[in-house]
Amino acid sequence: MTSGKKHTFLTSRWFLIVSGGILGAAGGFLYYYYYGCTTGCPINSSPYTSMIMGGLIGYLAGDMINDAVNKPKTQKSNPEKDIR
Repeated sequence: MTSGKKHTFLTSRWFLIVSGGILGAAGGFLYYYYYGCTTGCPINSSPYTSMIMGGLIGYLAGDMINDAVNKPKTQKSNPEKDIR
């Protein structure tokens, strides 16, 4: 039933998604620290909102990369052969 391949967190499908979220949150904090404004900016005025937005963007980017890397292999069907 198993393919003999050892599954760890580094090879699981969640690794890119979780690491993307963590890197995005870190990037959001760094953006707040170096470029964030103190008044008038609803996203950049607080480190928490900046980290949440960065984490969300990192999560979405990690999910897109995960889908591109771990694309399931599908067979192309030939409609002429299926008619028989």
